[in-house]
Amino acid sequence: MRENEITSLIFTEILGWTIEEMEDMEPSIETANKKGEQLALLYMDSDKFKEVNDTLGHEMGDGLLKKFANRLINNVRLAIIYKSGNNF
Repeated sequence: MRENEITSLIFTEILGWTIEEMEDMEPSIETANKKGEQLALLYMDSDKFKEVNDTLGHEMGDGLLKKFANRLINNVRLAIIYKSGNNF
């Protein structure tokens, strides 16, 4: 099996992404390849986050997500891709 076939299977079968969502990653993959850099994927699913919104309110939940995103941005060189629902 070729590397791109394995990558496609990981995104579509394991992560449950559509082809379009997988294609959103292609520019980052191509840039890393051109620069000879490594690329890592951090996939997060906030299953229990609904409880935060339900108990503390959506404004508090949004604020918490923004703080978390800022910590990632300030500490890791990354691009954040929002998938859908509660997946980033």
